[in-house]
Amino acid sequence: MAVKPAIALLAGIAIGAVVVGAGLRGRESGSAAPDANPSAAPPSNVGAAAGADASVWAISFVRARPGQRERLQRYLRANWLVLDAKALEQGRIAGYRMLRADESTTESWDYAVIIEYPNRQAMQDFVPAYLDMLRAHPKVRVDGLGSSG
Repeated sequence: MAVKPAIALLAGIAIGAVVVGAGLRGRESGSAAPDANPSAAPPSNVGAAAGADASVWAISFVRARPGQRERLQRYLRANWLVLDAKALEQGRIAGYRMLRADESTTESWDYAVIIEYPNRQAMQDFVPAYLDMLRAHPKVRVDGLGSSG
């Protein structure tokens, strides 16, 4: 399994991302809806041998500013997850989900947004299409603030 860490800045939010190759197993995989049932069965190709047709997972870890956790959650649902749903409808991704870190822990992230791509080529083709969707989607502000406020 290949794991590639990355840091990105998207819409003013610092994101730590990890891309995981074939072989990822877990209860949180394969969701087609935000915050879906964590006991959902994983897709049939999870755990398949690494290759052109194996799933690839990207995990973005997002941290809220102090006191802004609920606002960040609403922002992610109104912006990121809406675009992820469109990408799923278009067949560009195989699934997505958002996880929330337990508030009692000292995790360095508050939310993890996980995207499953059908294969490595789909992941590579996703970025230009996502940027087009991002430009076309009006950013939803939460409590009068965008992602950088």
